Amino acid sequence: MQEHNIFRAYRMKSGFTQCQLADLLDVDQTTISKWENGVAYPHVAVLLQFSRLVRADPRQLFDGIVKMERQKSRRSAM
Repeated sequence: MQEHNIFRAYRMKSGFTQCQLADLLDVDQTTISKWENGVAYPHVAVLLQFSRLVRADPRQLFDGIVKMERQKSRRSAM
């Protein structure tokens, strides 16, 4: 999985649209978009729900978030 698109990659691999996933997680579609673009990240409880729905190891998702944040920090430091 590409770190900067980990949420999008798992969602698409699982066959969900942003709207479908948002409905299942009881969040707004724009929230899913923000996760996929690294603007915001889910709370732990929602992240665990997401991992179950897309059959992902939650640790991979946590690692992906850390990597996305590091990439953002590097870009802003330049």
